[in-house]
Amino acid sequence: MGLTGSAVPSRSSVRPLIVVVAHRIDIQGQGMERLHAFLARSMSELYDVHLLTSWADPVTSAVATVHRVPIPARPVPLRFAMFALLASIRLIWLKKRASLIHSCGAIVFNRVDLVTIHLCQAAVVAENQGRYRPPTGSWSSRLNTGMLKWMALKLERRSLSPLRGATAAAVSEPGLAELQKFYPDTPRALTENGVDAELFAPNHERGLALRTSLGVPSEAKIVLAVGGDWVLRGIPLLVAALRQLEEDVELWIVGRGNQALVHSLAMAEEVDGRVKMFGSRNDVADFYRAADVFVLASAYETFSLVLVEAALVEVPIVSTPVGIAPLLLGVPPVEGGLLVDRSVDALAAGLRTSLGDPMGAEIMAKRAASRAVRFTLSQLEVVVRDLYVDLLEARK
Repeated sequence: MGLTGSAVPSRSSVRPLIVVVAHRIDIQGQGMERLHAFLARSMSELYDVHLLTSWADPVTSAVATVHRVPIPARPVPLRFAMFALLASIRLIWLKKRASLIHSCGAIVFNRVDLVTIHLCQAAVVAENQGRYRPPTGSWSSRLNTGMLKWMALKLERRSLSPLRGATAAAVSEPGLAELQKFYPDTPRALTENGVDAELFAPNHERGLALRTSLGVPSEAKIVLAVGGDWVLRGIPLLVAALRQLEEDVELWIVGRGNQALVHSLAMAEEVDGRVKMFGSRNDVADFYRAADVFVLASAYETFSLVLVEAALVEVPIVSTPVGIAPLLLGVPPVEGGLLVDRSVDALAAGLRTSLGDPMGAEIMAKRAASRAVRFTLSQLEVVVRDLYVDLLEARK
């Protein structure tokens, strides 16, 4: 579906009311949380923005009306289900006044106008050979993940049914191809994700300051992984790969995940003193700057904001060929980084190559950075504004 831009609405006293539905909106958060906050704030200049969410940061709340959905923090499947139910009930009332409803993911039962698909659940399940649960981890962890994936896929299929009338917005060209494959009769648009280029600019001094504050020896080499859903993103593989690397190499993990699982794996691999988990951080940009190499061992990505963030900071990258990694890093002969198979041996070999040739890795990092400038927040803002205009015009 080709959607072209037109004139933006005037800032009159009566502005279209846009309802944005998202699990969490946080300008200081990670990935999608920060992206949604940026869009809500930028769109509030032209529209009356209402946020239907479990939590919104104070800065975003100051420019939009927040409708909070109270849900528990744990367990995650219950949190997902309760948001879907309670937000859907609240949306029945909000729809009466809304000009357009934008759902950040297939997360409510209601009909909406626009669904941004950051992660195509049908593609994830297909990549896992039809399995909902991961093959490793404790029974409780596998059960939780399986229930979550099952519910997410059911909602996705419901939301993207052609009978529902929603437009599905893919955040990358590979994601657009997935929507074509799994939901061929659903209208589609491309809204490529963006990253704040200023926030993730190179800054060696800030990276060095973080290393100093954490007491990192000057000779230590830091391998960084960022993100949640640690099994999907290959954290167990990275812990095992660490054993094949020199003893001065540490694995740093930033983001939310099953720390007990990773700790037990590190103990089993006898690398527990070299694996450090930092949880969610507001200073994630400085972690990129402090790292010697960034690694993504994911089995699946639609886009991968962390790859763009790492590329903009100009830290060398080792990645499996998922999402936009081939675009950023190039294909053989290697141009912007190292693309490797998703195995312990391949990841260890890629990391060893990057850490062993810092000058070559720096050259490749700069090439990846030159490609990453395509994915900026300003570009995303223009595309989404144009898409809103087209959808509003179509509803008249």
